[in-house]
Formats: sequence, structure tokens, C-alpha cells
Amino acid sequence: MQNIAIKNIGNVAVFDEFHDIYRTAKSIDVCDTKIRPSEIFEKIRQNRAVVFSGDYDRAEAILWYIHHYEDKLAAADDQDYYESFGMSPNHAAIQRFKVHRLSYLLKENKMPLLRGGGEENISDWLPEDVSGQFYLLPARRHERILTDMQRASEGIFFDCIGSAIHIAPFVYVPFDKSVPEMFLAFGDYIKGKKVIDVGTGTGILAILAVRLGAKSVTASDINPKAVSCARENFARSDLGGALSDVVCSDLFDAIQGEFDTVIFNAPWIQGEPKNIYEAAIYDPGYKVISDFFGQAKAHLSENGTILLQYSDISQANGDGSMDNLGRLLDLHNMRIADSKSILRKNRLAGAMERVYVFAIKNIRRG
Repeated sequence: MQNIAIKNIGNVAVFDEFHDIYRTAKSIDVCDTKIRPSEIFEKIRQNRAVVFSGDYDRAEAILWYIHHYEDKLAAADDQDYYESFGMSPNHAAIQRFKVHRLSYLLKENKMPLLRGGGEENISDWLPEDVSGQFYLLPARRHERILTDMQRASEGIFFDCIGSAIHIAPFVYVPFDKSVPEMFLAFGDYIKGKKVIDVGTGTGILAILAVRLGAKSVTASDINPKAVSCARENFARSDLGGALSDVVCSDLFDAIQGEFDTVIFNAPWIQGEPKNIYEAAIYDPGYKVISDFFGQAKAHLSENGTILLQYSDISQANGDGSMDNLGRLLDLHNMRIADSKSILRKNRLAGAMERVYVFAIKNIRRG
């Protein structure tokens, strides 16, 4: 955590994961929520940061306005501007930087500059301890925390498993219910099979594998908080004896044996994760998916199948994710035997993406 100075306020703490967002801001302006949303929009389009002052409900309305028009945030000189800081973010990352510069000032759970906000205890959902300090929090992150807190309280019901799942801080949430439902079309690759769900998160795909009749299911995740969250969901879900184990593992590092089916919901955006939560989303230089294929074959039975969930969002923005996937399949002598996809809007990038589930198998020789 680092401190930055704000005029008329003084030193304020900034979480490490957001430091570049504020470091690259031309200024940090405290703006009353009475200002027209279009004026706030123009400030952040020009790479300025805004700290809201005034009325919390109006601040939320301005945030909604920016969300609605965020695809127009790009400026002609953005690439040159960020290169002056030694950075080369893609279009989606620049958009994300700009939206995250809409901020709240907090101390503990209070918002000293806003009326009507800061009643919820969000401390467990913050990336670092800020006890007794004034700190900046992007309004979009605050919005997501409140949503996740509500989901944690109520659980999220999924028709595909016939029950609700519990979520926990810093565990990736499958916010689009249609995505896990895609795996229903791949029941033949799961029923009666020995299955492992790599990067299980909340455990929803492992639970689904049991519901689809897997012979046994092992679940793993690099995030210890996800392992605990998945275990709680497994305990609530009456899975019988099909669930074999839940392991904290970086891909296959702590995994032994072979499996008929390997499920992997891979990180799908080329970029650097800022925290353990984002490790489920961002894959720097496609190292994670490359390591996955490098390790998976040693744990895949002779006629086994990889069920890979992936997105083309980093192909569409010029980072070549699908081209890279094709190279990895060629490198490891594998092919796509079956696939299913849906089109949706990516809530992080603000752009349309096609999300796939690929059934991938070894190429037979001879």
C-alpha cells in the first residue's frame, strides 16, 4: 500500500493493485456530484481521476452513466500517454484504467465526503488492511464488493446443479449462469469418468460433474480461499462419495494420477493479475494456459478429454489468444473434437466476446 497526496485532503492510502491507475492520472480532482455526468466523463476521458463529494446516490448514477458510455472513453493520444510511463496497455486495459479512476474516499467503512453511503462493513473484501486510514477505492470495485456481499449472504442458485452456491472474498464468481450450463452438453465426456476440475473456484463445475454422473471428481485451485469456499459448497451439496478430494495446487503441481476428463476454466484475458482473485481472469503472456497444456498430458488417460472453457476476447482486441491456443494444440498434438459457444458482453472489457467450451483430445497416430 502506498500514499498519494490529494489537494485539500492530504495523504490518502492507495491499494497496490490500483497504484498504477492513480500514478498515471494527470490529476486527482475532488468533484461534487452536482456536476453534470458529461463533465465527469470528459475528465476521466482525459486521464484525470475523480473523487466524489456530495450525494452517494448521485455518485452511483454518474457511475452508471460512465458504464453506459465507456466504449467512448478512448482518446487519440492514449497509447503515447501510457508509453510515457513505460506502459503499453491494450485498449481494454486503458478503458479499465479510466473507469477505475472514479473513486470514493473511505475511512473504515465510512465515506466522509458523501452523504448516504458507507454503511456496509466491506473490510473482509478489501485487498489490504486499512484500519484507521483514509483510502481511495474505485467506485466500480466498491459496486462489485457490495454485489458480492449480497451474493455471499444469499448464495447464487444455479439451475444446472439444482442448488445455490456460497461465495467468499477473493474467489472468482461465475456471474453468468449460462456459462457453466454449457457443460451440460458435454455429459458424455463426464458420466462414468474419473474427472478433475482444475481451478475449481467456488466448486460449481466439480459439483456439476458429480450431478452428471462422474465416477469420481477431484477439485483443485491455486487460491487457498477458493479451496475453502469449494469445500463449503461441497459440504452443502450432498455429493455422496463421488467427490474424491479438494487440493490446493498450482495447476497439476500437487496432483497425482491420470484422469479421463480434465475440466479447466482458463483465465481468458492477456494481462497481469493484480491479486489472487484476478488470477482467475488474467493470464500474463499466456503462461498459465501454456503451462496447463504442458502438464495436462501427463495426467490424461489414453483416450481422455480436456474440457476447456475459453474466450476470444483477447483475440478480438489484438492479443491473439485464439491463435495462441491453436499453436498450443499443434505443439501438443491435440485437436478440438467438439465445441459449444455463446456470445455475451464481457463485463470487464465492456466488449462482446464468444465464450467456448472445447472438447480436446489427443491426435491418434497410425
